[in-house]
Amino acid sequence: MPEATGGWVVRPNIENHGADTSDGIEGLALEKVAVARSRGDPLMGVPYHHLLSAMSTKDQAVVTARSEATVYHNRSGTATTSLSVDMQTTSAMPGTAPDILFSGRADSRVQAFGRNGNHRLTLGVMGSRLAEEGSLTRGPAVVGLRIQDSAKARLNGLPAEAAVVLGLIAPVEGTSTAEDQSSHCQGISMDLTATLEKPLGSQHDVPVSLSMNAVRYNGKIQGGAAVSMQWRTGLRDVSGVRISVPNPTQVGLSLKVKSTEHWWVGLLAMTIPLASLLLESLGLQ
Repeated sequence: MPEATGGWVVRPNIENHGADTSDGIEGLALEKVAVARSRGDPLMGVPYHHLLSAMSTKDQAVVTARSEATVYHNRSGTATTSLSVDMQTTSAMPGTAPDILFSGRADSRVQAFGRNGNHRLTLGVMGSRLAEEGSLTRGPAVVGLRIQDSAKARLNGLPAEAAVVLGLIAPVEGTSTAEDQSSHCQGISMDLTATLEKPLGSQHDVPVSLSMNAVRYNGKIQGGAAVSMQWRTGLRDVSGVRISVPNPTQVGLSLKVKSTEHWWVGLLAMTIPLASLLLESLGLQ
């Protein structure tokens, strides 16, 4: 059944695995998706989305609210700002007020940035506050900052893209988290995607992805890296491999095979997790 657009839509929250003697309705959800038009320029508008959900069971009662909007600073859409506000309550014991988590976020993006117009710059800020027992003056609070720069280019005529993200999360002075200065967290991540032109005699170009990240928290630095590639071996056959190093003591290997002719490869690949599960159950891993 088609839903009305531009107005509020009310839906029940249904638990599909409830008892047969119950209708399964545990709450309601109200949602509205629309566009606020500008009087000065009817072609410009602010699309927004409001959501309010309330659920109640024998064990818990949860209320969730979210409101988000996107502001376009020009008609081409190359400069935008996204705003969002969230609120969520946690279930509480009878006779006590629930904790409430408030979060706000703003992200401004500028596309076609830089000398050649191939950069996309994003600046984001966020804030979060946990109101203990519903009190806005009690509970931890943090603020965060994110800067991301993405660039597209061509290497040997083939597309390539790189992205660098810097992030910082710090406690707000005067809250419970601000007493521990080691709770500051800084992070950086880099992603590079490129395409190799028919390597090793392949008939198709091969996309390759490389990602690296590092996080400093509690005075310790942790980092990881991963590289993946995917190549086409036929019209419907695709193979891929991914090697990840989440920390200096661990290495992960993932294989992906999609084939209609060599279907038995999928059955063969299933023996790896089954063997690992068997060794773990026997205490040999």
